[in-house]
Amino acid sequence: MLQSQAASCQSLIGTSCRRIFASRCTSETSSRAFSAAPTRFFNSSAAQKHHSVPRHVDALSASQSSFRGVQFSPLVAIATRRQTAAAQPRAMAPTADLEVFGKAVPFTGQPSARRGDCPFSQRTYLDLEEKKLQYKGTFVQEGENDSKPDWFMKNNPSGLMPVLRDGDQWIQDSDKIFEHLESKFPEPSLKPSDSAKEVGKDIFPKFMGWLQEKDPKAAEKKSDFEAELKSFDQHIKQNGPYIDGDKMTDADLSVSPKLLHARVALKYWYDYEFPAELTAVRDYMHRMEERPSFQKTRPTDDLIIQGWGMKCELKSTPAAAGA
Repeated sequence: MLQSQAASCQSLIGTSCRRIFASRCTSETSSRAFSAAPTRFFNSSAAQKHHSVPRHVDALSASQSSFRGVQFSPLVAIATRRQTAAAQPRAMAPTADLEVFGKAVPFTGQPSARRGDCPFSQRTYLDLEEKKLQYKGTFVQEGENDSKPDWFMKNNPSGLMPVLRDGDQWIQDSDKIFEHLESKFPEPSLKPSDSAKEVGKDIFPKFMGWLQEKDPKAAEKKSDFEAELKSFDQHIKQNGPYIDGDKMTDADLSVSPKLLHARVALKYWYDYEFPAELTAVRDYMHRMEERPSFQKTRPTDDLIIQGWGMKCELKSTPAAAGA
């Protein structure tokens, strides 16, 4: 440990500390011992791999320790600080090499640094955030597979997103990604009951079916969507505050992004609002949107509107959509 810590201090204490300590040593032997030690440490293979230490902190430690006349005390001080820092609780848990590939904002590069509006990708981001896992986000443009990067298609031939890369393993589909994360990182558990997995699962397809009609007055499609919304409202009233009761689970992280998309897109394109009497849905979405994980991963309303306009080839104004 002492040798690897010395490596990080070569530029700061190499020459200056030798002079300081050599002048204070009581014998020529002890002076030669200290003078030779840093060179041996700094040239070791372990030292070359070690990370640097903040300069202003260690320069001060070297200076203060030399006045105490304690040989090698700057290195001990550094080691102590490193050990103390390592013992402090972290905001995010240490993880394997995790990278998520999700939808990018349109026309921002391939790959892009800007996260898009996909609700399935948001579910995966939410799972990672709620489990306090560190990860990298890489965002890829939707569209034809031949427009996507070769390295992406090589590891994900379907071209679909989201995709999780865990080391050398690539996992497609948000359901399978959650199962992988829950198995490998079981705490905190986000696993819902089997019955909870079924709640609200038809809201999104009914919403899509109505929007793809390009007609806000399509009575049958509207009725199908509202029936699912009312069923969800009733479930939350009887079993809430979350889908699986008192505990928030992956079921909520799957349904809430889809409810967000439905609310925002239908309001803009069809001038439709969720019925006011569905108070449980309203309160449920408020709870979910207040969570830090949701706020961090939430797409803007403009991105949601733009995304559905492009996907469904909707006209540029809500009024024109029903014309």
